[in-house]
Amino acid sequence: MKLKPYFIIFFLFISISVFAQKPEDLRIETIRQRLEVLSITTPALKDPVQLTVTGASIQEFLRAMARSNILNINIDPSLNFKIYNSFNNETPLNILVFLAKEYQLDINFIGSIISVTPLKKPIPVVVPKELKISYNGTSNTLSLELSNDTLASVVKKIVNISGKNVVVPSSLFNKTVSGFFSNAPFEDALNKLAYANGIRFLKTSDNIYLFEPLKEGEEFYLNQDNNPEVRRVFKPSTPQTTGSGGFQLVSRLVNGRKLLFVDANNTPIIDLVKAAAREFGINYFLYSDIKGNITTHVDNMSFDEFLKSMFQGTFYTYRQDDNRYLIGERNLEGLRATKVIQLQNRSIDTVQQMIPVELRKGVDIKEFREQNTLLLTGSAPEIANLETYIKQLDKLVPLILIEVTLVDVRKGNTVKTGISAGVSDSVKTGGTILPGIDYTFGANSINAFLARLGNNNSINLGRVSPNFYVSLSALEAN
Repeated sequence: MKLKPYFIIFFLFISISVFAQKPEDLRIETIRQRLEVLSITTPALKDPVQLTVTGASIQEFLRAMARSNILNINIDPSLNFKIYNSFNNETPLNILVFLAKEYQLDINFIGSIISVTPLKKPIPVVVPKELKISYNGTSNTLSLELSNDTLASVVKKIVNISGKNVVVPSSLFNKTVSGFFSNAPFEDALNKLAYANGIRFLKTSDNIYLFEPLKEGEEFYLNQDNNPEVRRVFKPSTPQTTGSGGFQLVSRLVNGRKLLFVDANNTPIIDLVKAAAREFGINYFLYSDIKGNITTHVDNMSFDEFLKSMFQGTFYTYRQDDNRYLIGERNLEGLRATKVIQLQNRSIDTVQQMIPVELRKGVDIKEFREQNTLLLTGSAPEIANLETYIKQLDKLVPLILIEVTLVDVRKGNTVKTGISAGVSDSVKTGGTILPGIDYTFGANSINAFLARLGNNNSINLGRVSPNFYVSLSALEAN
């Protein structure tokens, strides 16, 4: 088929006018020119039509115009907007051009079939951004200049230039990160990058670095060493009549032990118990409703110490059974404990009198005098307190023996000499001859002595009276 000369001139006119128009104007003008060409074989495109619509869908409008002018029009099902227009003595060609411009429609042709579809905007070609990341293998340092760059692209380049393994979950591929570091230690740079962009950073035992999203209720904070750590911020699960906010509860390893940090203000005890159990991964049973609120700020406390402190002075207690914790009111079966304490150094009478009334509350104490033993029944924490107190009393009492020797020393020198004589009714002969002389002679002894002297008939001294005595003294004492 040969084109007539006026068709050639017509297409040359289109080509020349295209270069002077804007992209949208060019698109509309191209549609018009195509419809003009089609109108040569389909004259109905230029037959006047009268259509008045108020809130009709584009589908109904185009079908009505196709029926009135006997046109082949295919309409994309995704077009579902409504139009409010009135066209009097207007050609379908101009109406189609108007709709294409007004409602961003695209019009294509297959023979005499006119296909009306939504305008597909061209997808812009995105040129990959050159990331400013460098790695120094000698000092193991990393330099970053990031501004709203995807984490996947950042990690990909870090892995390529450092040779270290860094893992990003698919949920964080499109996470945008920003950060500026200059010659920072490799691990510190990744840790601070995660902290600055709200991502968790971990290092596994096989030296693989991980980025993870924060879980619900978690947030970053700086610990006492000014290092970033993750903690959970919980909100009360029970309605409160008084004002109370969320609480902070996080665990950390201290010298190989997992300890708690808790900051709570007028928070339900039950919420703290559940949060601490989740943090430690502990199994527990609740045998009764735990009521009451508590305000606390503690650091470096074990799970058992935390429960003991919270339940102090309340009606609740706990007991550990293997790897499970039983929690509820103190008088419930299964939470009562029994303890036998045998005294070693004291009698039960003296110990019973020394137990304060406060320690006896909630604990039943029975005596077994034959064995010098006490049986304690009650809650485990109260029994533990009472047992500690009793063992402090059951001690040996030290006895101190002091032996004192008293010595009376007198120093002196006395001399006693002389003779004494007299008459007495009760004088007996006797005394000491050695050492020293202190002797008393009675009347019988004197008369016997005088009788011996008168045996030779030369001397006769006579006799003394029966009550006469003589005492002789010759003594010296040092």
